[in-house]
Amino acid sequence: MLFKLIQIFLLYLPFQIALNPSVGVDLASARLLAVLFFLFWVAEGLRKKTIFIGANKVTFSLIAFLFFLSFSYFSAENEYWSMRKLFFFFSIFPFYFVVADVVDSFEKKIKLVKMLVISALAISFLGLIQFFSQFIFGINAVYSFWAKNMAPLFLGNVFSEIVLDYPSWLVNVSGENYFRIIATFPDPHMMALFLGLILPLSAGMIITQTRKKVWIFSFLIIFWADLLTFSRGGYLALAGGIFFLIFFSFSFLSQKYRNFLIIGSLILISFLFLPGPISKRFSSTWNFREGSNLGRIEMWKKSIEISSEHIWTGVGLGNYSLAVDPTAQYREPIYSHNTYLDILVETGVFGLFSWLALLGFSLLNFLKKTSQNKLYFFGALSIIIFITHSFVETGLYSPQVMIVLMVLFAISEEKNNVSKVQT
Repeated sequence: MLFKLIQIFLLYLPFQIALNPSVGVDLASARLLAVLFFLFWVAEGLRKKTIFIGANKVTFSLIAFLFFLSFSYFSAENEYWSMRKLFFFFSIFPFYFVVADVVDSFEKKIKLVKMLVISALAISFLGLIQFFSQFIFGINAVYSFWAKNMAPLFLGNVFSEIVLDYPSWLVNVSGENYFRIIATFPDPHMMALFLGLILPLSAGMIITQTRKKVWIFSFLIIFWADLLTFSRGGYLALAGGIFFLIFFSFSFLSQKYRNFLIIGSLILISFLFLPGPISKRFSSTWNFREGSNLGRIEMWKKSIEISSEHIWTGVGLGNYSLAVDPTAQYREPIYSHNTYLDILVETGVFGLFSWLALLGFSLLNFLKKTSQNKLYFFGALSIIIFITHSFVETGLYSPQVMIVLMVLFAISEEKNNVSKVQT
């Protein structure tokens, strides 16, 4: 029963509704459901008098990361802000233990991957409808509809107002404005992160499953939606993933699959260079005089400067914005635009090491298991895309992105490598 509910949850994930339990409070329903799954799992374990917890490097790294996040609370200037961020992480990360326990066979892993691909396909369709509607109804009309109706529904009343105060929904390419694909996400960057994590899995389904036309169609739709977010971080992540695929496929894939994937990858990456708004947007990534690029570089410098002064403990989870601007408000979007710097500056060097270990061990697990099934190789590719995108963006506070990441961490491990906790 629990496994079936998790499958449904993954389908619902990108469409999760925001709850408003009280005035001024938004709550992503995905977070609430993740907590309920964990509590149900614990209750079942207590009933059976046995709880299974993975005795592996991924689990230890995840626990270490949560520990250092918690420890940073003691160095936080604003303890309330730090506690709110801790609640976020402790509502999402325990979902890993649930999935790691219930996914006790490769067949179940396949089923979860299918659910993720179908959910990404569904949200991509919505995003494409949103994008092409601007050429029918006009960009202002579609933007206004999304701001008044869609954002409050999926983001919450308060969060949607903050998002609209700091808009990134529009992009100007060669003098033309485009309403970037956001669908149900707060901005195109989180949409690109979500799709980027799942895109390789859809490619893996083409290689390893029957009904290949269905999976090819899914891959192409997700790919196009990803491109039309106009997220340069997303483009950079795709390019990094493709280069990883080309070089590492020689070690992990047979000649048959290697040739197919290399040719396909070169065709896909050509979309980033064909004349048009996408290639122009991608080429602006390397324009270090462009406004947003300059802003990122300045934030990186500031983050390195602050972290060097608080290298061991950080400034406290959720307190980076105060270190930059003592008058900053809680939801003000002041962050490093780099996941690794965000973790380093707020939790210190041990927090960063534990996060890198979590990503690294899950990546190695996927690569080691490639000989068992080629789908694991594409799991590794998903991790690489996330690692690359994280150099220019922070997806730590996106419930949808983090839950997908927890699923990937879980399916990188084996159920038989567990510790049995008697209750």
